[in-house]
Amino acid sequence: MANRIDTVELSRAIAAWTSTINDASLPGVGSTVYGGYMKSQYTVNNVEKMYAQLQAVKRIEWDYAIARLTVMQAAGGTDTAQNNYFDFMSNGNVQFGGKLVVGAPAVNSWWNAAQPHYSAYYAQTATDTPGNGAIGGLSWGYRHSGGYDLRSMWGNVGNGTVSWANTSLTQFGDSGAKIRYWYFTPANGDLVTSTSGDGGFVGNYTYQKAATSDATLKHDIAYDDGKASYENIRKLKPCTFVYNGDYLERVRRGIIAQDALRDIDSEYVKLVPAAPEFDEEGNRCDKDDTLALDNNVVMMDTALALHHAIAKIETLIAQVAQLQAEVQALKA
Repeated sequence: MANRIDTVELSRAIAAWTSTINDASLPGVGSTVYGGYMKSQYTVNNVEKMYAQLQAVKRIEWDYAIARLTVMQAAGGTDTAQNNYFDFMSNGNVQFGGKLVVGAPAVNSWWNAAQPHYSAYYAQTATDTPGNGAIGGLSWGYRHSGGYDLRSMWGNVGNGTVSWANTSLTQFGDSGAKIRYWYFTPANGDLVTSTSGDGGFVGNYTYQKAATSDATLKHDIAYDDGKASYENIRKLKPCTFVYNGDYLERVRRGIIAQDALRDIDSEYVKLVPAAPEFDEEGNRCDKDDTLALDNNVVMMDTALALHHAIAKIETLIAQVAQLQAEVQALKA
């Protein structure tokens, strides 16, 4: 059926070739129908060497039609046999089985890079009306002979309609049975990672940044003896624990974020947003958020507490030395 041509016509009025296949009735679901095709061919001694063919294609149950461009190269000499097609769909999508090579992006400003026609790849802005959906800008997959299917996706995930969305790198293991999210948060510059799924990927973290300490970026600077930091560190509750998902059951030492939040200082902890999950109907259903320690705050309090403790130790050393001198004087 694909090679059948019922009529071929050149219309002078619109300067177009029309190649038609005409069926008396539309076939049923599961059938694929083809329009007539246009073919550009090169032969050597009447033997086909290569061709390009353009044809309309539609499967009955599809809600779109395809303009299929097929390109063929015959084997011979140093050439290998190649036959691939490019599908240009009526819904605006394009699909093909090879690689995409584009021209070099224009060297310009970041402002222009955010406009059409400057970047090597540019996608229009998607509107997420409820503000809690996810969009995938790029998606690619990897597997090896042992399996371990991993799909990685660059995109965005919403945080409601009163805050900025996160830019996300999402990793789907085993078709989404296990998921890791990497969030780049525009408002505060945090890099956050969290997991969901069957427990195969573990660990929720907010990654550490270098603390900003330049005096020109601060105001209301007031020096003290570090006693507040000393009192904070004194309130720490040392403990041991085992991380959920650690199959080695290694015993760790540290503190609990909830204890620090409740008993010491809210600045000691940061909120790690739960990985967004979606049910079978596409509705978002997040898990509970988790807490992480802000090592910058804890580190600075520790340093200032040590400074305060050193001052106390030096005072005690001086007092002990004075008492020893007085004792020696009494003995004399």
